[in-house]
Formats: sequence, C-alpha cells, structure tokens
Amino acid sequence: MDFEALVPRFRAWLATEPPMPSVMLVGGGKLADAIRDASAIHALGEEAAHWLCIRLLGITAELVAKILPEVVLLRDLD
Repeated sequence: MDFEALVPRFRAWLATEPPMPSVMLVGGGKLADAIRDASAIHALGEEAAHWLCIRLLGITAELVAKILPEVVLLRDLD
C-alpha cells in the first residue's frame, strides 16, 4: 500500500484490458509484517499468526476498494 503510483498505474492497466471482470488479489504487506513481528515477540504461534494475516487480507482489500472506487469487493456482489 506504500506504492504511490498505485491508482494511476492500476487505472492505466485497466484501460488496456478488454471489458470483462478482472480479479485483483491484495496481499498483507507491512501490515502482515507487523503481525509476524508481534508473533515473534509474544509467541502467538505460527497458526495464530497465519489466521490473523488471513483476516488482515480482508482489511487490505477494503483499503484498496476505498482507494480505487471502481474495485468491487466480492462480498458486495450479493
């Protein structure tokens, strides 16, 4: 999320794509690194840290949807 050109680069890429649904996968980045760091300090365990990072992916997806209003979250399609 620290890539300053994310919005214009994404929109430029999208403009070159055929008019069809595309899927964007968003990783955890520095936020997931913070969970890994906390896990190392507080001995959360690999499985607990993993599931926290999985939940975090929903937050990063929401963040991208706020930055790029043209992105629709899958959960909002119902």
